[in-house]
Amino acid sequence: MEIIIKSNKTNNLLNRQELILLVNFKGSIPSRDEIKEKIAALLNKNKELIIIQKITSKFGIEEAECFAKIYSTKEKLEEIEQEYIKNRNKKEDEKKSSDE
Repeated sequence: MEIIIKSNKTNNLLNRQELILLVNFKGSIPSRDEIKEKIAALLNKNKELIIIQKITSKFGIEEAECFAKIYSTKEKLEEIEQEYIKNRNKKEDEKKSSDE
């Protein structure tokens, strides 16, 4: 998997970076967690502060566009992000344990 940063904006009002990424992959679309790990390694950021808002792909092309947000603190992330977006970005293990 390869990630190319198309846009990197700083949103000072919400204390976050907003990224538009191009994700090249082989086979199936990578999970949000895999993309978060790659972004964290690429930008030297904490994986827990990264939110993947949206992943959009086109049929037949092994390429997806991704909108990600990197918050400055965990408190800001919890305060600003909507609950359904936070739930989407949880690991699969955490989702299963919270459903039980």
